[in-house]
Amino acid sequence: MPSLNGIASLWILFMMYSFAGWCCESTACSYRQRKFVNRGFLNGPYLPIYGSGSLAAIVLLKDVQNPVLLFLLGGLLTCTIEYLTSYVMERIYHARWWDYSKRPLNLHGRVWIGGFFEFGVGILCVMYLALPGFTYLIGQIPDALLVPVAVVLLAIFLSDLAVTNIGLKRFRAKLDSILVDLKDRMSTLRESVPSRADLAQAVGWERVRDWSLSGHISDAMERIGEQMPSVPRPTMPQIPSLEEIGEKFSHALNGQERRVVRAFPHIEPVDYQSYVDDLYEQLRKLGK
Repeated sequence: MPSLNGIASLWILFMMYSFAGWCCESTACSYRQRKFVNRGFLNGPYLPIYGSGSLAAIVLLKDVQNPVLLFLLGGLLTCTIEYLTSYVMERIYHARWWDYSKRPLNLHGRVWIGGFFEFGVGILCVMYLALPGFTYLIGQIPDALLVPVAVVLLAIFLSDLAVTNIGLKRFRAKLDSILVDLKDRMSTLRESVPSRADLAQAVGWERVRDWSLSGHISDAMERIGEQMPSVPRPTMPQIPSLEEIGEKFSHALNGQERRVVRAFPHIEPVDYQSYVDDLYEQLRKLGK
């Protein structure tokens, strides 16, 4: 059983790797966006997923001597952690925080082959480059201070975790509200489309349908009215635009939620895209 100082050393090592991961991610994202981005779920300068992956590799793969095998096992281990993290956060917040669905050889959009190779290389760096240096730094801490330093870091981490979750306690409901607003908007649009019987009488409906599926429902109604004067033309109700829905969501966010949205610009409510695709298909079928 590891000693108290041993556990303290592991926790300090976890925080060091979490900080290193934050530095890498924030630097890359800040460069792409041409502005500083705090690339983390928490407020502080650390990414626990990097600390978890690094610590798991150190504990579970410490006896692997073959670099190729270490690369493969490290990629598999860290991809597993990323997959589980994505699943748990999705269940808690009803949102996909990252999505690799459009990338090759992905698994449910949570991990992909490129990430596997990146993580594999990362684990080699963790074991062969970072670990000796981090171990040396921890070794410079007097034994009497190891536990106090670890306790302070733990207190900071847990406080940050609590503050973040308090700030995000209504985030899940706000993300769900986007989907509700979208459903209401799309349902109203769908109800405004003429019936199949009316559409069957329209001349050149294919052209009208193409317009309607491009978002020009009002133009479609005008064309139907011109070509079918005997058929009452449906009126378009007041429908909030996507910009208005987005603005409503933006105004509802608190400071903590805004920071998280900036850190994860591709965050998306669960089933958002699938609902849009399904509704598009329903509208498409109306033209058949």
